[in-house]
Amino acid sequence: MPMRPAPWMVRTTALVVARTAVLGLLLGLSGCEKINKFITSRNGAAGGESSEGTEEPAPQAGPRLDCRDEGKLEVSLPLRNLGKRLNAQQIIVLDPFEEARVPFEGALLESLLDNVYGRRWRLKASLRLGMVGGQQTQIAVADITKYKAWLAWRRMDRPEFAVERRSAAGQLLQLAPLYLVWDSDADAAIRARGTWGWLPAVLSLDLSSSVGNPAALKPGPGTSEATLRGYAEYTTFCANCHTLYGVGGLGGPELGSPVPVSRWIGREWLRRWIDKPTAMRDRASMPPLPADIPDRARTIDDIVSFLDYAGEHPLAASATPTAAPTPSSAEP
Repeated sequence: MPMRPAPWMVRTTALVVARTAVLGLLLGLSGCEKINKFITSRNGAAGGESSEGTEEPAPQAGPRLDCRDEGKLEVSLPLRNLGKRLNAQQIIVLDPFEEARVPFEGALLESLLDNVYGRRWRLKASLRLGMVGGQQTQIAVADITKYKAWLAWRRMDRPEFAVERRSAAGQLLQLAPLYLVWDSDADAAIRARGTWGWLPAVLSLDLSSSVGNPAALKPGPGTSEATLRGYAEYTTFCANCHTLYGVGGLGGPELGSPVPVSRWIGREWLRRWIDKPTAMRDRASMPPLPADIPDRARTIDDIVSFLDYAGEHPLAASATPTAAPTPSSAEP
């Protein structure tokens, strides 16, 4: 009497036949390449990997630097890759907030702009830097090419990315994600500007073909010497953060319209505010006029004299944009 196979043997034999049939079908259709593709796709699915035709997983989220040209986004750079994309440098600068030499790691601003925009950024008039909190400041391209500036992302001597504000009893100024610093050791003109242009919490760049023309603010003929000096000193120390009838930076309040600051504040209060803002208001964000500039008291009086003049002559301080140089007349 013939022996019947055990049930488990029947199931095993059926499974082997089924697998053999599948492999044979694949070989018959398109050869070994199909088998390899079939096995790879099955292994990928088992391991959680995406198979052919599916999108790659999104990159990890993190701080990014948005780079625009006339408001149009060119590229959004992950900050964690800036050091690899650019030539990271270790620099030591005389920080005007901390009033000491501070070591940072960062990249030369010119190199970053060349990397993102090519050389066409040099044909623009200004670079607008956006900061955490929505503040914006505009810096002339001419300043970027004349003086060395870096975008720093790390402080080398301590883990916290911040500087102490000596003028505000050592209050910490947080710098992340990026901090714009200047080569203050190499140029006395940068040191004379104090905190002008030292921008914390930078997170976006935007090139612009026009900028409010500071010459539109210049007082007319017959103006006193104090007011003329005040105009020059205002453009050096104040116009980076404040607009006056639309001309200047966007980090601080407008000083000309609708009501001129000299009218609703008054000369004496304005003088004391420029001298030491924290003496007038706790946690004031505006820095004082640099302490080491020559004839500081006279400079404050001159700036107040200019703001008085601008309040009485709003048409002389109308904003007129200056076009960027044309490619035929600018540096290639």
